[in-house]
Amino acid sequence: MPENFTPVTLSRASDYYALWEKLPVHSLDYSLVNLWGWQEYYGLEWSFEDGLCWIRQTNPCGIACWAPVGDWNAVDWKSVLQPGMKFHLPAYANPAVRFIPARPLCAWRAI
Repeated sequence: MPENFTPVTLSRASDYYALWEKLPVHSLDYSLVNLWGWQEYYGLEWSFEDGLCWIRQTNPCGIACWAPVGDWNAVDWKSVLQPGMKFHLPAYANPAVRFIPARPLCAWRAI
């Protein structure tokens, strides 16, 4: 998990969409237009590391990570995920967290 996050900007659109294309499933929640549009309200930040774009939400309820963008099947999740990481899941799955699609969530639960 990266430590250096910066606010979501349009200047890294080509880097972001190169990783977006590698996702096995796409959600409009992860479109750059959505991330950029909500960047200020949710304090959205990102970091490009390990062949992924890590997205972090800093508002309104503290810091939480979204599912990273990139090729989920090429990641060694045991070496990437850190104990105690807080992720956001869809509200219907768990009211405390949001925005983790089912495929990586199943892989992570198996760790």
